[in-house]
Amino acid sequence: MDLNKTERRKGFLINILFFAVVAAILYVIVVKAFPLFMPFIIAFLIAAILNKPAFRIHKKFPKIKKSTAGRILFLIVIIVLLVIIAFAGVSIANYIKNFATWLGANLKHIPAYLLGIKNKIIDATASLPESVRTAIDNALNKYASTEAIKSIDMSKILTGAAGGVWSFAKGVPSVLVATIIAIIATFFMFGAYDDAVLFIKAQLPERGRNMISDIKSAFKDTIGNFALAYGKIILITFGEILVSLLIMKLFKIYTGSYIPLIAAVIAIVDILPILGTGTIVAPWAVISFFQGEIAMGIALIVMWIVISVIRQYIEPKLVGKQIGLNPILTLMGMFVGLKVFGALGMFGVPITIIILKALQDTGKIHIWKTPEEVGLQKPEE
Repeated sequence: MDLNKTERRKGFLINILFFAVVAAILYVIVVKAFPLFMPFIIAFLIAAILNKPAFRIHKKFPKIKKSTAGRILFLIVIIVLLVIIAFAGVSIANYIKNFATWLGANLKHIPAYLLGIKNKIIDATASLPESVRTAIDNALNKYASTEAIKSIDMSKILTGAAGGVWSFAKGVPSVLVATIIAIIATFFMFGAYDDAVLFIKAQLPERGRNMISDIKSAFKDTIGNFALAYGKIILITFGEILVSLLIMKLFKIYTGSYIPLIAAVIAIVDILPILGTGTIVAPWAVISFFQGEIAMGIALIVMWIVISVIRQYIEPKLVGKQIGLNPILTLMGMFVGLKVFGALGMFGVPITIIILKALQDTGKIHIWKTPEEVGLQKPEE
């Protein structure tokens, strides 16, 4: 047997085992330990983010310690956030409150819309054979009985939603306590960050330390690029919806208000796996049709199709370009991740692929062969 081949296989299995152990440790940390140590983990991450800027300030002004520079930067960030909240918070809160009132006033008509849809289906099927008509009537009575539709009380649903918000609000004190602890811990962490990093590295074998450093570097670059790519997608979708609704408003097809907020909500929902633009736009279009607003319904469907087509085209290209993957491989990773691991997998699998690719490119691991390694060349076009 070829000894080199055996060694390569052994090395491959060791790498797989190493990544499996790291994944298991990360799972335990995220699921079990994260809620308990969240304020201190946040403090560590903030200190890690501000570590380099603080070091640059220290190098430029040696009299200022790195830990002091980090605390000053953190204090500036807190002040800026507080100023933004103070000046913009009230206006945003009032805008959202008015939007919620407007939305509630429109949602209360949903039972009537549903009943109208059911009656139109019954009228449309009146000329069909009796057996077909009976099957449709039975299905409607089973899944959308008139009594069930009439019993829908949107005010109760909205009250339930408000109750959920109130339940969240009741949990604010504990969140506030955790936030205060995180802020205090961050100030302390700037003085202990280097020691903490050295202690963690000391617990790992040399190979593990090097591998963790490589994974950290690849992960940091990947997350930043990933966020940038999806930030661009959200902005593009927001722009498409904003322009579409403004055009509808110009031609008096859409007569409502809150266009920027509606565009923002739909753009954010669109980025979420499984949900997408259709979660909001499709029901809106159906309701518009049954209200007799044919132009509005058609405009919404056209907007939905355009946004969906553009999203399917730009997402693999933007994400692939930002993280350095082929668009097909990016799309494959997103699809497989969504199907196997759910919403998290849609983002997690491409990130895992790019980290593995970065480690492969730097020679830290060797999972697959490249065409160049075996002397293959791309055919001339």
